[in-house]
Amino acid sequence: MNKTESTEELKVLAFKLGDRQFGIDIANIREVIRMVEITPVPEAPNFIQGVINLRGLVVPILDLRTILGLDFQPYTLQTPIIISEIGGTVVGLVIDALIDVLTISKDDIELPSQINVFMNLLKGVCKLEENLLLLLELEKILPIEKRALVQQLEF
Repeated sequence: MNKTESTEELKVLAFKLGDRQFGIDIANIREVIRMVEITPVPEAPNFIQGVINLRGLVVPILDLRTILGLDFQPYTLQTPIIISEIGGTVVGLVIDALIDVLTISKDDIELPSQINVFMNLLKGVCKLEENLLLLLELEKILPIEKRALVQQLEF
């Protein structure tokens, strides 16, 4: 049997937060919407902006900048929200801007170094032509204790 190695590919949604580029496996994404009115939830942690009504489904909206320890940036009507499922809970992740859907070779993904601030939240790092793309692991950005707080918002 002749073993020919085929390069596995990963499709990711690339987006910006500040001057950094991040990516999420598109298998974890339901859809991307533009900013809608967010209803604040009293006494919610600072990373939970509130909830929205998405075609009859109440969806908690999380600020990805806050989760990653970046400075808050005010939203506009053009601010995108990535609708995703994390640990069985549908959530919206507020980002700064969409870049594109990229197809990357799994061979081009490197494990994050110990120096990287987001190391424990990353699936890996991919070198693009001019930048690095930090591949987020959604299960890690919302650990079980934070997920429990989000799940309390489900109606």
